[in-house]
Amino acid sequence: MNDIVNRGREAWAAIKRSPAKGVEDWIAVGAAIRVGRMMNPSDEQITRWGTGFGFRDLPPRVRAGAEKIAEMREQDTTHDTLPTEIEEWYQTRIVDTATLQPRRPKRAATGAFKAVAVAPSESAALPETAQIVSLMQHAATCLQRAADLMREVADLIQQVGVAPKDARSVIDPLIKALEKMRN
Repeated sequence: MNDIVNRGREAWAAIKRSPAKGVEDWIAVGAAIRVGRMMNPSDEQITRWGTGFGFRDLPPRVRAGAEKIAEMREQDTTHDTLPTEIEEWYQTRIVDTATLQPRRPKRAATGAFKAVAVAPSESAALPETAQIVSLMQHAATCLQRAADLMREVADLIQQVGVAPKDARSVIDPLIKALEKMRN
């Protein structure tokens, strides 16, 4: 069981780092969640279990989608269609290039910037628009990866109980990883 949970945790980390839709990774996440669900049948219990086992930032709806695809794969080994819950999660992680909306509209509405809708015909007249959108999407992906990495390190520090004087050994590799992403 530990191997299944560890593989699921690794797959969840890989999913958060990459915009690619890896069906096998989602199946691994779902299998891990199903293991946790066997020991923790209620939603509250599985949420607590997920927090302790590296799935703290896995939204409940997406968790259900991962469980669903793992169950479907058990019944049909050729099944490789991601559930709607997972597809919708991917949609929230990317920038809508038609309107240049940030991936978290609620936060943007209260933040310093406000998204402005641009008609496709207007944006087509600007040759650098596609390049700007591409750069912004790349920047958003890098920022998301950095935030996910920081959450994982914070969870690890909390689980292990690293003393402040020993935290440097955890923080230095994080800084190196962030520098690699920047380059």
